[in-house]
Order: sequence, then C-alpha cells, then structure tokens
Amino acid sequence: MGVISKDNLGYLGIDFQYRLIQQILVDRKFGESIIDILQPNYFEDSFLRTASLKISDNYEEYGVIPDINNLESMILSTVSNDIDREMYSEQFGKIKNAELNNGLQVQDTAMKFCKQQELKKSVREIEKIIEKGDLDDYPQCEEILKKALEVGESKDDG
Repeated sequence: MGVISKDNLGYLGIDFQYRLIQQILVDRKFGESIIDILQPNYFEDSFLRTASLKISDNYEEYGVIPDINNLESMILSTVSNDIDREMYSEQFGKIKNAELNNGLQVQDTAMKFCKQQELKKSVREIEKIIEKGDLDDYPQCEEILKKALEVGESKDDG
C-alpha cells in the first residue's frame, strides 16, 4: 500500500473538493478568509484548479467572491467547443448539487490544511536562514513564523 500524499486535497476525496468550492461560493466570509492561501494546485482535478483560479482572480480584481452562476459564466465564456462546454456544465452541476450538510466541517478542515501548507513553506524558509548561521537574521525568522501563524485569520469587517 502506497503512502498517501498530504500535499494536496486529494487525500480528502474529490467530493470534499467539490464541497469546498461550493462553500467558498456560498459562504462569502469563509471564501474571503481562505482565498489568499488556497492555491489552485491543492486541487487534484484540473476543472477545480481552474475554478479556484477564477475565483481568486475575480476576488483580486473586484474584491468579491463570485456566485456560482457568475463563475460558471466566466469559465464557459473561455470554452471554444461544445464537448468542453458540456463537460464544464456537468462539473458545475456537481458543485451545485454537492451536499451542503456539515459545511462548517469542510471549512474547518480546508482552513487547517491551508494553514498547515503555509506553515510548511515558512519552516522551509526559516531553515534556509538558519543554515546560513547569521544570528542577526533571527528577527526575520520570528517575523516569517508570525506571518505564517496569522494566515487565514478573519478579515476585519470594520
């Protein structure tokens, strides 16, 4: 039996990944808190990677998480043939019909996963600084770790 990689959301299953996209689209507060740290390459499926990227791009450009119909329009407008259009429409059906039950658990698991990935990146970065052995770089290590621990915190509504 092979080792399960926990570097992407694949180990949680494809259904979880559809439910995560759905949660981002229906719970805007959650979507805004995770969109900056949710990397498209965390998704196994190429369609879900595209959807994640479009949501992120829209949020970066307009400051809002699109709703599912808007996201569907954005993605379908880039499709050039009927086969792909039908396939994407089917994929959107899976997002729309994903089970809404226990959405908070999906959100919590996804947030923990993303925070853990950010922490991994920070530890690698700190490790490189430590390898140099310059004691004057210690405050930089503290700052990197502090930023990693703050990712995904609720944005101020005020």
